[in-house]
Amino acid sequence: MNGAEAVLDPQAMVLEDLRESVHELYQLMISMQRLKVNDKRWKESIDNGCRELAKRFEAMKQSLEDEQRRLRKSLDDVERLLQEFSDELSAKPSVRKLKELRRSLSEGYEEMVTQLRGPRIRFEVKAKGFKHVKLPNYSRNVFHAIMGTSGVLLYQWILTREMALWVMGLMMASFVLLEISRIFSRKWSWFLVDTVFGQISRPAERYRINGSTLYLAALILVVFFFPKTVAQIAVLVPAYADPLASVFGQRYGRKKLYRAKSYVGTGTFFLAGALSVVIFGLLALPDWSLLRLVGMALTVGATGAFAECFSERIDDNFTIPLLCAGVAMAWF
Repeated sequence: MNGAEAVLDPQAMVLEDLRESVHELYQLMISMQRLKVNDKRWKESIDNGCRELAKRFEAMKQSLEDEQRRLRKSLDDVERLLQEFSDELSAKPSVRKLKELRRSLSEGYEEMVTQLRGPRIRFEVKAKGFKHVKLPNYSRNVFHAIMGTSGVLLYQWILTREMALWVMGLMMASFVLLEISRIFSRKWSWFLVDTVFGQISRPAERYRINGSTLYLAALILVVFFFPKTVAQIAVLVPAYADPLASVFGQRYGRKKLYRAKSYVGTGTFFLAGALSVVIFGLLALPDWSLLRLVGMALTVGATGAFAECFSERIDDNFTIPLLCAGVAMAWF
């Protein structure tokens, strides 16, 4: 088959159209992050987007080959959910119902992305540039803050460095075993993500390593290579800055800085990260001058915000603690 014939291949054209539609679905879901059910213009925009994408997915699934059954099933599920979301908006919308549909849509989106990245399809389409959907998750935000604060306090008053490494090492072994077990059973993987860790998980974690596993791996490295105070700073910054950036960015971040990252969200991360370092430093580093403390806080906060904004190939749960620890260490 020559180049011209490959371009005109109907199946390749359908898959390429599907790739573009999945990107549009991602943008639609970004607009769904804040459910403005009393905003007529927002409702009309989302309603039209749902109906248009549902029609396109309906047409595409009829054109897919028989061996792409899972992809056809995924298209069918997303089409149905888009129709249900549109119907819910057209009636007297229930915010609770819309949130449930939004979560299901994000799961369908991640399933389609996984299918397009699969070995049977990725060589036929440009399966690059897909991004994960991060929906509002206040339970996850609170969990981040509580675990970060608890870790710092335990390391300060109870655990020695060796004890902390042993505890985290045992936890890491458990996490790795769970991650390996997920490879062999799709149902088991979904059960862990949706049921066991349902309140604090993201749909994308059905198909990739859990963020908590990567975060724990980063903390082990930080505790092993850096002194206690630096390690505590590296824990506190993402514990508070990441949840606050998520809340304010999704609620007020209309203007984007880089892809889905907004000026508001990135700015919030910087300010919250710097403030957490200043407060901790005032308590833990009484001999430091205010100028030196603020200098460290600003550089660590900026580093964390940069990592949170631009980490793509490597999860920011891994990069933020390590980079913050490295920058903080330069001030000691």
